[in-house]
Amino acid sequence: MIFATFPYQALFQSVRFELVGRSASGGVGLSGATTRVASNSAHWKAEATFAIIGEEGFLAWQGFVAQMQGTLGETLVPAWSRYMPRDANGRELSRKDAVSVPPLGFGDNTGFGQTDTIHAKLEVSEALRDGSIRVRLVDTTGIRPGHRIGIGERCHDVLSGSDLGDGTVRLRIQPLLRQAYPENERVILDRPVCRMRFDTESEGVVTFDTQPVQFVTASFREVI
Repeated sequence: MIFATFPYQALFQSVRFELVGRSASGGVGLSGATTRVASNSAHWKAEATFAIIGEEGFLAWQGFVAQMQGTLGETLVPAWSRYMPRDANGRELSRKDAVSVPPLGFGDNTGFGQTDTIHAKLEVSEALRDGSIRVRLVDTTGIRPGHRIGIGERCHDVLSGSDLGDGTVRLRIQPLLRQAYPENERVILDRPVCRMRFDTESEGVVTFDTQPVQFVTASFREVI
């Protein structure tokens, strides 16, 4: 397996995550009705456009494309969403680590620390292909349908949720869990990622031109 670190210099302009393969057609019956069958094999496909600025950005992106070696390489693609869950104080979560501050922050809960804050975690162990998980809320006001969360190197959309009344919630998610997870596994609310590869051999190639800012669009597909 070839792994390439996703280049932080690539600035997202737009990104579209889409679940594909959720159903299969069972054909058309004698009555003319179409039969639809759940395949339980849904996986993520993403298309993203990036702004490449300056020498550092260009070389970082070109090096990343080279490391991906067509469809052979894998990387963790940030699964951006417009709205994320908020922390326990109702503040928006940051998508990036703060810089130029003490490693442990300022010690006054300002939110500028570089250490990751655990906002939620699995209350119990969850099995492979589970579609419902029990989550303990640690530092968040809650998780709502429509939010996108991460567990390990996978991202999931929240379909529905119910408050169990003891600081935990039961969430129904898609796609199904890719692996078993232990109790207390972190549930990522601020920076979910998805392990993906390039969709085709020719993705991400930047054409040289004289413009100060270049834009490149690449398609990715989840690695299962």
